[in-house]
Amino acid sequence: MPENGKLTDAYYNFHSFPFNKWADGPVAGMIGAEIGMFMETVRRADLNIITAEWVGLVSRTEPPVARTRAVLVGRDPVALDFHTAKYLLYSNSKIPVHNPEDPNGPLHQYLTACAARGGGEMDESLVPVRSHDFRTGRASSDFRVIVPRYWGFHPKMLAKYLALRLSKPH
Repeated sequence: MPENGKLTDAYYNFHSFPFNKWADGPVAGMIGAEIGMFMETVRRADLNIITAEWVGLVSRTEPPVARTRAVLVGRDPVALDFHTAKYLLYSNSKIPVHNPEDPNGPLHQYLTACAARGGGEMDESLVPVRSHDFRTGRASSDFRVIVPRYWGFHPKMLAKYLALRLSKPH
């Protein structure tokens, strides 16, 4: 593992650079702020695409999961992450830390910090969102994608889901 995020000479790992010589850390929202700074000063993607065939409710690789079969596209990465968290992840998990609208939650803090540094827009009313339901072939005004969940059989993951689901919001 590179020391203090340093890869070689003057090059740092993108995911660890907030925690090296430039800033103390970690603090809430810090990575979001650094990603926003990166997008504002180095490079912002022209198009952001999120493919969410499956949404992990407590893990990126293990059940429980929801099969949302969604593809989201947008020019604003913060708005897209906010929208995806609100209407795919949180609407299926109901886990408080997944709520991007909870000002005390980590997700809200990361997205707000990223937006403040120029990474995008946190106010979803300022970002046009269009939805198309391919099953019906019509535009949809309800963005929430709530689908059956596959729970799996791993006791540790099921216990983790229950613990997170029953935890109190911040």
